[in-house]
Amino acid sequence: MAQLYGVWIDSIRALTATPDDAATHLDRRLRLTTAVGRALSHTDPALDRLVYGVWLERHLQPVYIGQTLEGRRRLWDLPIGESHHLANSFPPEIWSRVVVVYWDVLLQQCPHLTERIISMLLSDGISDKSYAAIGLGLEFLLQRQFQPLFNRRKKRRDGSWRVVDWESSESLGALAAQHLGEFFPQVAHVWGTLAALPPGPDGVASLPGGRVVFPGSVLRSSL
Repeated sequence: MAQLYGVWIDSIRALTATPDDAATHLDRRLRLTTAVGRALSHTDPALDRLVYGVWLERHLQPVYIGQTLEGRRRLWDLPIGESHHLANSFPPEIWSRVVVVYWDVLLQQCPHLTERIISMLLSDGISDKSYAAIGLGLEFLLQRQFQPLFNRRKKRRDGSWRVVDWESSESLGALAAQHLGEFFPQVAHVWGTLAALPPGPDGVASLPGGRVVFPGSVLRSSL
């Protein structure tokens, strides 16, 4: 492993050996990351409430699971990494797939279920944050199920890690998750179906309620 790390460092040094080399490296990375960002992003505000997961190549489980109510911004930035931390550690060049589930689209198809969930959240004192709580609850349930590496440990300032304990969590997501027992299986079904799809010719595959992007295919088509 140490030898491979040395090879990686040497490769980065070679790619940035001169100012011109460094500029070329930045230009190439920008083309690649924006290609993935375009494949992931959307322009429809109705799709903004979502959960997503990132798989690394040869990994059977996602390395990261997140949620957002600002899908147009968040998915665009996910591979570019200007405000999202994942790409700083695991660049999109080594992502095998990104699964996106537009959970609000699924929920709007079940208005009575929506009313029940909102009512239960209100009974727990969650009022103006109901939809934020649903997103956090779905994220919590997916993270607890898959325990992705990038979510199950938190960085300490001394360079060590703090392990996340989902079972004892008292977070808003954990609280909301208690009221999503009827809805979560629908989200999990779309998630699992998307995760098993093969890539389309443009590196994207879609289903009602979600899409999956294959960065490797997208990157090859952008070269």
